[in-house]
Amino acid sequence: TEIYTLSLHDALPIYFKLMRRDPLLIVSGWLEPAERYKGLKDFWESESRSPAYAGRLAPVRIEMIQRGPWEVVAYDVPLPGIGTSAHLRAERVQAGTWVDLHLSATSAQPPETLRAELLTALDGIAVVDK
Repeated sequence: TEIYTLSLHDALPIYFKLMRRDPLLIVSGWLEPAERYKGLKDFWESESRSPAYAGRLAPVRIEMIQRGPWEVVAYDVPLPGIGTSAHLRAERVQAGTWVDLHLSATSAQPPETLRAELLTALDGIAVVDK
């Protein structure tokens, strides 16, 4: 099991991106002051209005779930001829910091398998106060 650790400190906001090549997994996100987070529903409503989620890139199989300390929006983007791009937007507030993670993987595997793999990866992410 791989473990990823985020350390929180005062230099906010911060963007980060981590990538594993085989199998492909991208983890990116923002660290921002906690007061900017207005809840998962408001966050997703704002995100889903973005042109990045329009047309053929419109999310399907959208599901809001609680996964441990994370509030999660899980969704897929079908990629005809390639497979599926599975995504998690995972949110939490800790130590005065809003942690916004975006986990994604693209594969010909079934969407359910990809989503399960992303949720397992999320379970391996620890957020620690520094």
